[in-house]
Amino acid sequence: MRIRTMLFALMFLALPLSLRADTYTTFQLVNVTFNGVPNLPFPYPNALGTITIDTTTSEATSSSIFYGGHTFNNVDATWEVAEAWSIQVSDVTGDHIDFLIDTDTLQNYVGAMYGTAPLCTFQNYVCNNFIGGITFSSPSHLYGMESGYLQFASSYSTDPDPTDPAPVPEPSSLALLGTGLIGAAMATVRRRLMI
Repeated sequence: MRIRTMLFALMFLALPLSLRADTYTTFQLVNVTFNGVPNLPFPYPNALGTITIDTTTSEATSSSIFYGGHTFNNVDATWEVAEAWSIQVSDVTGDHIDFLIDTDTLQNYVGAMYGTAPLCTFQNYVCNNFIGGITFSSPSHLYGMESGYLQFASSYSTDPDPTDPAPVPEPSSLALLGTGLIGAAMATVRRRLMI
């Protein structure tokens, strides 16, 4: 009986988690430049492209960035460094760009909205021995990020209709779980009293 009660309790706890809808937000790179990069075969004054972040889980999920004839479309890692977040993207040769995002969390992060003052700026600064910039593997050299920011481009949710309320809101599911556990406990006590 106890095992069955525990299984029902776990099922009700897992239900709200399965109903979570992730929100994916795409940001456009704006005026992203690097310090002292030598002439490349196809020089660009700025890095161009987008980064998509799952702002529910604080993870970068995809990138499409072009700079100096390189296409950086692999997201290697997203991690927290001191009071910032670092997103590393790379190309097929191992060259990579590290973006240090000046925010304490990526959850519900909106970047610079519609041309307003940027909420996320990339500066040539060191944070816990990390520096935003571009690293070329051959020859190996890091060029610090000089300027730039993320600007909101678009957003979507995995929920078919984000405006619809969740079928089982969190407080209701917990209340239902609590009621079920109390009922199971009372049934067990009643059964023992009858014996």
